[in-house]
Amino acid sequence: MSCGLQAAQAAHAAFEFARQHRAIADRWMDESNFIVLVTVPDEERMIDLVISGARAGLAMTLNFEPDVGNTLTAVVFEPGAAAKRLCQKLPLLGGDAVVT
Repeated sequence: MSCGLQAAQAAHAAFEFARQHRAIADRWMDESNFIVLVTVPDEERMIDLVISGARAGLAMTLNFEPDVGNTLTAVVFEPGAAAKRLCQKLPLLGGDAVVT
């Protein structure tokens, strides 16, 4: 999936996260509003992240795209230290850098 399509899927998921988790999104907008887009090699790895996020108790929103075989194309995790730990070793979308 191209970087542009990945970014669009992330945007869809972010808007849906804001709708589903209004208080978390409002707090994030007031306190930080920092966004990091990371990438994984495939849907299986994304599902692994979702499972790990659920085990960590993170609020999240998953985006399934009907135009791409209804596959899981993006996930948004509630911002904070647990999400940072979960994603810090993943490469940034469009680059080789790692979130630290």
